[in-house]
Amino acid sequence: MLTPSLIVRAACLGEILIVERALAHLADMPPQRAQLLMYRNGFKSLFGKSGLPGTCYWILKAAADVERDVREEQVHIGRETFGRRLIEVLMTRYENLGPSECAKNLELMGRYGEERVKAIARRLKADMLRAA
Repeated sequence: MLTPSLIVRAACLGEILIVERALAHLADMPPQRAQLLMYRNGFKSLFGKSGLPGTCYWILKAAADVERDVREEQVHIGRETFGRRLIEVLMTRYENLGPSECAKNLELMGRYGEERVKAIARRLKADMLRAA
């Protein structure tokens, strides 16, 4: 069964093929179509059709953006580097992502990311809460 937590966990670990296929299945579309939407300007539409809760949007969007960047750079990165980049994207790229929403996404990273990334996410979240 495809649960939001399973899909978010896959995103946090850089298992993007799982995320692509899960979104395609939930949106009832061919994987190739979902992949095109995911890495171009159609992510919002794909996400909306998937029926996943809104709390998953930013972390999945950031994972898609990191994967797109990696593909453009033509490099292979591991789970830890993917997670670090995911945190960086969440913290710097989205103007519409407020501090409380950012903290929620860091909490997801702290729960589902690779071990070293979990520690980074937890520290950043604690620092954000202290600064608020």
